[in-house]
Amino acid sequence: MESLLSRNRPAGFLLECVSLSTPRGRAAVFGCVLVFLLSPGPAHPGLPCLIKKIFGYCPACGTVRALAFFLKGRFAESLACNLNVIVTAPLFCGLFLLDLGRIVMKHKNEQARRRNGRAV
Repeated sequence: MESLLSRNRPAGFLLECVSLSTPRGRAAVFGCVLVFLLSPGPAHPGLPCLIKKIFGYCPACGTVRALAFFLKGRFAESLACNLNVIVTAPLFCGLFLLDLGRIVMKHKNEQARRRNGRAV
């Protein structure tokens, strides 16, 4: 099996895959979120929120649960978990659609270049 940092790939490929500033990075994060959302069983609570323990309130707590409910179509439960989903869900979906459009356009441009006989 070929490693991610082999000769055929640039050294920054791995960093590009985990960076949220690139389409590949956002696609990787979106894929992880989809796996999490589509997995059966209850969500694991993870570590307790330090901000909530110190200040008694955290504006981010419940955002992942709210996004999970939102993407499953359970909007009332989504809003009950966290009102931030009103902003985060459309932004998250918009970024995904924007990246998907860029990927499709890039693929179409490459096909047009090949048809015209130009090297890619």
